[in-house]
Amino acid sequence: DLLQACRDLVKKNPDKHLIDVAFGLNNLGSLYLDQQDPVGAEVYYQESLQIYRELAKDNPSQRLVDFIWALGNLSSLYIDIMSQATPESQSLEERGIYQKKLVEFTEELSPLIPQLKETNDQLAGRYGSLSWYQLFAADFVGAEESARTALELSEQAEWVNTNLALSLLYQGNFKAAK
Repeated sequence: DLLQACRDLVKKNPDKHLIDVAFGLNNLGSLYLDQQDPVGAEVYYQESLQIYRELAKDNPSQRLVDFIWALGNLSSLYIDIMSQATPESQSLEERGIYQKKLVEFTEELSPLIPQLKETNDQLAGRYGSLSWYQLFAADFVGAEESARTALELSEQAEWVNTNLALSLLYQGNFKAAK
């Protein structure tokens, strides 16, 4: 098995071969995705991302781009999974789990690329969507926190006020919901 042979090489010389394993795992994720197997793709993308994350910590000037690339692949997978879901195939709570992962990824990415204003708008949108899924999961405190975070991040997130008001109503805070 080629992957196991690469892992064995990493044990002998991690500085030289770990990047190759991460690259191979990311490519395996893409191959699984091409075969319409998002579960298999997620396994390999996650392992690749973890390796790239560690490599970027040790050598950000050379490995940060690889980390961002792997993070983007896993984020795209989650967006695809959520966009293809139907009420029969995936509950709103399950979608909320993927949305939370997207929020975490975007938060991790934001400080690495501070010059990108889109990142704050994107993060605000993801927090806004997370607050929506939290409402359906009856996590009203979490929905309020996510909505407030979205509103703090971007002026473009006015639509999130609806989620904030609903979360406050469900908590019995009628005055603040107005």
